[in-house]
Amino acid sequence: MPADRVEIVRRTADQWNHRAWAEMEAALEPDVIVVPPEGWPEGDTVHGWPAWKRQIERLKDSWDQDHVEIEELAETGDKILVKYRWTMRGKDSGIPFAQPTWCVFSFRGDRVARMEYFMEESLALEAARVPE
Repeated sequence: MPADRVEIVRRTADQWNHRAWAEMEAALEPDVIVVPPEGWPEGDTVHGWPAWKRQIERLKDSWDQDHVEIEELAETGDKILVKYRWTMRGKDSGIPFAQPTWCVFSFRGDRVARMEYFMEESLALEAARVPE
């Protein structure tokens, strides 16, 4: 797998944190598919950049602050598996909250074609076809 795909994934976290939507859009296929974690509120699969951007903005508007940090990153054949630490602070409550989240990135060429999110490591490993 080209090393630049790893860098693309790393940059998406920075783009998320800085609301760098034009840069994120350039890294994604126009018809990107984003699959939320099982049981996620309003958890329909998102198709295309405009729908994903709306979903991101909705998520970010739920928090006073949020930040993602990559804790682990592994190439798994043609996919990249990432473990994030998503840290948030409630908009109304001010209560801090941290959530581990996994994402399996799939590519078409050098652009992200699919992102599938998980709240459980075992499900992410299975999707990325990595033995536990």
